[in-house]
Amino acid sequence: MKKATLEATDENILQSIKEQKGTERNTEIMEFIKALDLIEENIFISLDARWGE
Repeated sequence: MKKATLEATDENILQSIKEQKGTERNTEIMEFIKALDLIEENIFISLDARWGE
């Protein structure tokens, strides 16, 4: 049996999110990624939440 793996490239991640249409969480993730793409300087971002949030 072959094991199929998908490398975590920017293109593969964005495509995976786009394919899961209809979920509010994915919409929020895409908006966050778009906002990150607009940043032209170095910054630190801390994501802090309980597991699954």
